Amino acid sequence: MAALAAARRSGSATALAGAQQRASDSAASLASARTAAATAGKRVAGVVRAAGVQGRLTRAQSAATIDALLAELAKRGVPAAELRALVPAALAPKPTDVLATLGSY
Repeated sequence: MAALAAARRSGSATALAGAQQRASDSAASLASARTAAATAGKRVAGVVRAAGVQGRLTRAQSAATIDALLAELAKRGVPAAELRALVPAALAPKPTDVLATLGSY
């Protein structure tokens, strides 16, 4: 986004066209990755369900899982505060069927 904004400010049609193409390519890549992740998630959930495993978490288990995920991401340089600001609803602990969630993205 910053590159696109800079290209607009530059007034260069060539720079703007290049930045727009890169943004479009990135969006297509993200969409493709999300589709692949959802497909893989559905497959994993199917295998786990077929093995008779339940994927339900209580609110407390959900909170512990979210905390563990945020701690791991913090180790990799992704601040928990930023994530909580970006996606507060996704990080709110609640009873969750993990297997149903796996393939829903």
